[in-house]
Amino acid sequence: MTNDVLRSTTRDHGHATTAPKTWAVFDPYEGALELFATETEAVECANSRIELYLDETWDEDVEGIAVVRIVHAVEQHVIARKGDDNWDEITGFRTDVNMWCDYLLGPVQ
Repeated sequence: MTNDVLRSTTRDHGHATTAPKTWAVFDPYEGALELFATETEAVECANSRIELYLDETWDEDVEGIAVVRIVHAVEQHVIARKGDDNWDEITGFRTDVNMWCDYLLGPVQ
């Protein structure tokens, strides 16, 4: 299972390849994860953020900066598409959507 959000396009010997972004940096100031394809990129980013917490003194939130490896992510699984034989049974006769999905957590490859 590979989550599309965790994928990035990189260059490998002149050919475009798709590599999973399985490394991330969490910065408490940003409150979000920034994704990276390699551990090295993530560590470099995290190191560059440390200095942003230095004013006249250190902001204690600096200790919240973390480099993490993503091993599981949520992926969409299509259960039925409009026009399938079981559409009405699955959706309860819904007409406002074109597909019915479920979301499952699975390993990132």
